[in-house]
Amino acid sequence: MFTEDQEAMCAFLADADSHRERFERTQAIGSGTPWPYALLEWDPPREAPSAAKRVVSAVRRNTARLREIVSEYGWPGRSLVGEDGADAAWLLLQHTNSRVTTIRSAAGDEFCRSCVVLLRDAVARGEAHPRHLAAIADSLRLSNDEPPEYASLPEQYPLDVDGRAIFRWDVDPAAIDERRAAIGLPPLATDIARYQDGGRVNQIGPDRWEPWPLKPSRQAE
Repeated sequence: MFTEDQEAMCAFLADADSHRERFERTQAIGSGTPWPYALLEWDPPREAPSAAKRVVSAVRRNTARLREIVSEYGWPGRSLVGEDGADAAWLLLQHTNSRVTTIRSAAGDEFCRSCVVLLRDAVARGEAHPRHLAAIADSLRLSNDEPPEYASLPEQYPLDVDGRAIFRWDVDPAAIDERRAAIGLPPLATDIARYQDGGRVNQIGPDRWEPWPLKPSRQAE
């Protein structure tokens, strides 16, 4: 599923600019979705470029399969599918929660909210990476224009000239850092420093900023 998702997305990104002139000529601009992802919102969908239709179809198909897996097994943590499999499940869930209008749905949002509950437990048991929980929880809040829980997404805050986060909501940075520490994330200042250095924070794979934490011992559980 991860491979299908990535192959579809890479083909889409490579093909997108060849459709920009037709997109700007024929499509109503107004959803706020940045280029090239606005191309996924082509109206009518049947006339969209094939690479865009492939992405939307892959996300829908993978979301349906992920629902089946979660329904049968709960959140697929690393004991069940390995760290790479758990990372892949997280990526697929992020795409379910996309703000692209042809992908996002009320049912998808509800599924993501139910997964946040499972991810909280999975992180506590060492079955999911803290970034998995933080990114999905914050993405849901961002979609609903709510203040962040962990401030794990760069879209939630620009930086001022002194490198300080600017939130459009009334937030308590100390409380954010407390919540981050409770699940094993570094302080917000660490993320900001990485962004300023051009790094990515919510990444998957062996080159992540924070490696998978050790699983708690059974005695600790």
